Amino acid sequence: MATEFKLKGLTSIDLKNGQTQEVEVEGVEDGKVLLAKVQDEIHALSAKCTHYGAPLSKGVLTGDGRLTCPWHGACFSVKTGDIEDAPAIDPLAKFEIVQKDGAVYIKGDEATIKANRRILNIKCGSTKGSEQVVVVGRGSGATGAIEGLRSGGFTGKITCIADEEHMAIDRTKLSKALMNDASKVALRSPEFYKEGNVDMVNGTVTSIDFDGKKVKSKDGKEYSYTKLILASGGTPRLLPLEGLKGDLKNVFPLRFISDVQSILGAAGEDGGKKVVVIGSSFIGMEVGNALAGKKHQVSIIGMEDEPMERVMGKKVGKIFRELLEKNGVKFYMGASVEKGEAGSTAGKIGSVSLKDGTKLEADLVVEGVGVRPATDYLKDNSSVNLEKDGSISVDESFAIKGLKDVFAIGDIATYPYHGPGGNGKPVRIEHWNVAQNAGRSVARSINSPGSKPKAFIPVFWSAVGAQLRYCGHTPDGFDDVIIQGNTDTSEGKQSFVAYYTKGEEVHAVASMAKDPYMTQSAELMRRGRMPSKSELAKGIDIMEISPPVEVKMPFGLVPQSMLEAIFYARFHPERGPSVIHQYPAGSIISPPGSPCRPLINWADISSYIIPPYDLCNQSLSICTAGHRVLAFPISLEDAEYDRNRFTFNICFVLPEEEDAHPWESIVRKTARFLMAIETEDCVLQIEEDLKGLKLAGEAGYPADVGSIYTLLERILEDLNAYGETCIQVNSSQTLNLRLEFPRSAPPKVNTWDVPLLIRSLPSREEWTWDLTLQRIHMYIDGIRHVQKIAELADVEVKLVKRAVKELVLHGRAMVLDIFHFQAIYTCTRDLSAFVQDLDLQDECRRYVTIPQEQEVLDTNDRHSISDASRPGPTREILVELYSSLHRGIQLADFCLTHQDELAHIDIRRFITFGVIKGFVQRLHKYALALEPLPGSTPAPASGKRLSGGSHSKPRSGDDAMRECDRAYRKAALTSGWMTPPNGPPPSSMGRSYKSTEKSRSEEDELLRFYLDGCHPMDQICAEMHVSEKKVLERLRSGRFGEVLFLNK
Repeated sequence: MATEFKLKGLTSIDLKNGQTQEVEVEGVEDGKVLLAKVQDEIHALSAKCTHYGAPLSKGVLTGDGRLTCPWHGACFSVKTGDIEDAPAIDPLAKFEIVQKDGAVYIKGDEATIKANRRILNIKCGSTKGSEQVVVVGRGSGATGAIEGLRSGGFTGKITCIADEEHMAIDRTKLSKALMNDASKVALRSPEFYKEGNVDMVNGTVTSIDFDGKKVKSKDGKEYSYTKLILASGGTPRLLPLEGLKGDLKNVFPLRFISDVQSILGAAGEDGGKKVVVIGSSFIGMEVGNALAGKKHQVSIIGMEDEPMERVMGKKVGKIFRELLEKNGVKFYMGASVEKGEAGSTAGKIGSVSLKDGTKLEADLVVEGVGVRPATDYLKDNSSVNLEKDGSISVDESFAIKGLKDVFAIGDIATYPYHGPGGNGKPVRIEHWNVAQNAGRSVARSINSPGSKPKAFIPVFWSAVGAQLRYCGHTPDGFDDVIIQGNTDTSEGKQSFVAYYTKGEEVHAVASMAKDPYMTQSAELMRRGRMPSKSELAKGIDIMEISPPVEVKMPFGLVPQSMLEAIFYARFHPERGPSVIHQYPAGSIISPPGSPCRPLINWADISSYIIPPYDLCNQSLSICTAGHRVLAFPISLEDAEYDRNRFTFNICFVLPEEEDAHPWESIVRKTARFLMAIETEDCVLQIEEDLKGLKLAGEAGYPADVGSIYTLLERILEDLNAYGETCIQVNSSQTLNLRLEFPRSAPPKVNTWDVPLLIRSLPSREEWTWDLTLQRIHMYIDGIRHVQKIAELADVEVKLVKRAVKELVLHGRAMVLDIFHFQAIYTCTRDLSAFVQDLDLQDECRRYVTIPQEQEVLDTNDRHSISDASRPGPTREILVELYSSLHRGIQLADFCLTHQDELAHIDIRRFITFGVIKGFVQRLHKYALALEPLPGSTPAPASGKRLSGGSHSKPRSGDDAMRECDRAYRKAALTSGWMTPPNGPPPSSMGRSYKSTEKSRSEEDELLRFYLDGCHPMDQICAEMHVSEKKVLERLRSGRFGEVLFLNK
């Protein structure tokens, strides 16, 4: 029975959404739990990652409840504790929270609290049905697949065939720590898989009959399958050179425990052996570092200029080299191996010769030159076509193309990559995490046919003198590396983040001693929110960006409003209106004594959820407690039912203020689907009679019985994550749902508006760029207005406005006012939110502070100085400065008044930050002529610029010439192309064919139309191509009579 344990130092829980807190458990030695708040619900879970024990309080928590480890990317659901992403294999323990008597308690047992995990349950007493899954291989991918199948409810037969006698091992520890004891690196015990009824077979697969669905092994046995998962991993390569191709002893690859045992046996325990490592990739660097740590003399040979240069780049590779050199490792870079030669002992390696004549003495050699896909058993199989490298091409679900019910994962699989820069390009990634995630994905596909593959970003880590974290992939390489932080290894205090970019897009991120930057980057990549190269160069800190709930890869539409809960209710003949199932558990009906507060009060709406018969079979919308419940009650009449009727309802819960229209058809379709499966197979009625079924609100809910709870869970999770779902309930019935949102009204863009990119533009492969965008994107900098951009790009203004409108509509840009020192800026009522939000103030400090380092040009030489004493503005100064913006004072005067406080602040960024965040606004200046000039024409109501003066004025030759000019340019620019150089010169208000005096007269005549108090000064300046100073000089010249200026 669960025991209540008090949480130390807590009288109540005060967390904001997205926050976590690690708390000690009284009475349990080293006992800790993690409190996390997501969507207004508090969760208590294990405090450490079940992979290597990282503190999850330092991880990344997203709005949809994904909690990611700060070290190696293991991800868990805070709602259930279940695993979301590798490399963890055990879920987190989940504890019930109880608040009483001014204290906070959790319910659980001491052993589980201490263990910081919940052992994955794959128990299966006996297999059922005709399904038979055969898994070839016993690595990370096979582990993910087998455990994903059993924990997901698969009860068919599972057979795992591999030529390794031990259970699955943590292969990453072989090269990083040279661990040679299988029991210390084993992921699971043999008993674990026996409880799961998994048949572990030691054998070598020699061929597969895909037509007959049989796997054949070396000992002549055959294994039938209905589903086949190929996870045979890789085979280490040896150089095809004399003395290094296996023809001399003490030359080793590194892939298996037997390899580590051989290496350590040859090296001995006393140190001092001369070790040559061929290959400066991850395996070579890791094993070299590990052997140097055992006091051996290690030399590493690499063909690149720096270690791991192809993946990590020269700058980062240099850091790794320096770290290992401090550990005593010698490097021979830019070198090619010629051969290996025997030493004084016949048949054993004695030296390695390089092509430049260098000879390195060697007591043993380790070759870390890569692996090839272990697919020899498929080479002569006509049913499958291997890629050039021996791998197998698969789709997004890791299903082998051209074969039914066959999957390939891990080192042998080439799959479409949809991460940043991937665009579906086929890649083969030899990462532990990728293999395990692929295995879990295949398990989901088998357990839930038709389900979408789950998005994940490749993650790996390495021990190269210090702990390296890396996420992403660069299938087409990278053209730049942006490094932020300290890369000086001299004192061992290196701490940096490296962003690998292609164009403006970040494709990968590496970090060292900067947790959880890699984890945060992976979440931002997964959700399409990674900053661009330009944004990073401006100093954006990715830790300040909150990952949105929606996932942007690999599939499209994502809901704009989030589904908070879903429940299934019916009229019970004895209990009346009752909630049978709900997801999340406790969202509508909470069990007795639970501290979780339901979203709504069931008693308030039960009579509407199960309404009179004449209100059934139609959509209902009920608003209560700040939520909107969308329902579609169904009433079936049949003598087989109690009281001759079966009345039920499926209900979706949304925030009350959200647009419900896109969800109404989803609710209606789901209700009719449930009606269909009840009418045909009595699924709903039969489920309530199942033994062990728990109803919503009962202790132990949800029990692992029935299918409706799982159906509700899939609907909510898939619609929130992908905006669509495909759920196969049985062999003949599948539920397909897809959200369709109406496009919002396009924003209005004026010629004087200043566009600012707030998200990087996708590459041209991902997003179709029209001709206008191709020409203008380089001029969108947050400074130039639309009219100026049109001139610089030589594109018609209306086309620029249309392009900017599309960018704003798609959330890629926003429009600002023109920045002026003569303008008046004032704060809005939202300033109070800025004053109370310390995180926002810190973000502001980083954004507005002028960088400390600046280049100084001396008369003799150019050198760099650092003003180390320069302080950034304090929070108090920022609040005071923003509070000093008020009506009646121009920005120029504001700067003079506060010049000391603004000494190290970029004033443009200072104003722009406030405008972007919504607590600063600009007052616009309007001009109103109090006395109209004789013969003037009233300003047009539309506010459009007129091309001439009075309509009664006869057309002159110059008028006709200007009209011809305009017609020519309009024809040339309509398609967005540049005006041909031999065309007529452009005309504008600033350039005329007439004399200066006549030109001024025409400009004054045009200016008169703006003097009606309806046109801001920005519009006048932009459309007349003159500065505000010149406009004011003309208006004050007396030629327009008395002119009144308004700021509003």
